[in-house]
Amino acid sequence: LASISPTTEVLSSMGLKVRTDYLLSSIDSRLFDFLVLPGGKKGVENLRSNGTVLRTIAEFKKSGKPVYAICAAPCILEELGYLDDAPFTAYPGFEQGKGVLKEEGVVVDGDNITARGMAFTMDFALAIVAKHLGKDVADSILFSARGNI
Repeated sequence: LASISPTTEVLSSMGLKVRTDYLLSSIDSRLFDFLVLPGGKKGVENLRSNGTVLRTIAEFKKSGKPVYAICAAPCILEELGYLDDAPFTAYPGFEQGKGVLKEEGVVVDGDNITARGMAFTMDFALAIVAKHLGKDVADSILFSARGNI
């Protein structure tokens, strides 16, 4: 978990204090397998206006590493041209560009995984786990979680 702020303590738009593990400006993207862009209107405004975020996205894409996005965040990938002609989903009102909008909770298309909003957070996370660790691992997490509810 990385902060785009100058501190590892971030205050969410809902007033929740979150302590991150890193500052984005200090991480080496070569050490990570993928990048996840969180959503939320204010959060996406902050991400899209941050040069370090945009450079990090470009580094991951140039290295062939996937960048996943949820809620309003797919619009950043669209604006940068990474979803041109590709199916994706996003929070209603945040779709734009040349991508092919699907009104689904989660869309997996090759290395692109996008999710419509926080209601699909678990499905989004499980799609990422399945992509990197296999469907069996994702299923075991899902069944384990269901057993604890």
